[in-house]
Amino acid sequence: MFVSATGGYIDHSATVRAYKRALRAAGLRPIKFHGLRHSFGTLAVQAFPLSDVQAWMGHRDIATTMRYVHYVPKTDAAQRLGRLIQPNVVVPNVVPNAGVSATSGVSDRA
Repeated sequence: MFVSATGGYIDHSATVRAYKRALRAAGLRPIKFHGLRHSFGTLAVQAFPLSDVQAWMGHRDIATTMRYVHYVPKTDAAQRLGRLIQPNVVVPNVVPNAGVSATSGVSDRA
């Protein structure tokens, strides 16, 4: 995954050592190197099709990629389901982390 300035292969242990030096220099707490991969997967499934994330992460089986799906926010799930059932119904919307309910009109357009 990582190459040197001349295009050569950088072995895993050298990459991890450089990563740890960068964490220390930035004053950040130790984070396992694999945590970067997990963070990437978690963020990527929120913005890209699973098939793309599967390819980028090198997963043979989509089930492996699916482990990241539970992190995808579903803040508009009630509205989307409501539009399928009754397009002109107003569905309450709960604002994440605020603990306050708000009511918003649901248009008949997706």
